[in-house]
Amino acid sequence: MSRTWFVTGTDTEVGKTAVCCALLTALGATMNLRGLNGARSVSADDFFIDLFMTALGDDEILTSVDVPVDGAGTAYAKLFNPASRYAIVGV
Repeated sequence: MSRTWFVTGTDTEVGKTAVCCALLTALGATMNLRGLNGARSVSADDFFIDLFMTALGDDEILTSVDVPVDGAGTAYAKLFNPASRYAIVGV
């Protein structure tokens, strides 16, 4: 995830290579945020608003991500563009 997320100023932005957005949403992940008014948790579905937009407040940082484990096991593979290495498909 460090390759696909980046921080600019006080904003956590999600870049166009962030295939983890769909993956975390599909897995029902919860994003844990902390700011001046305390901590809050947001579902991945509500956290990722649009390209380069998240539900992160001006005074908040993303502190952790919780992904539920069901015991079935998981795997991830992607088909990438040879020139850019951006994912074409991630499953």
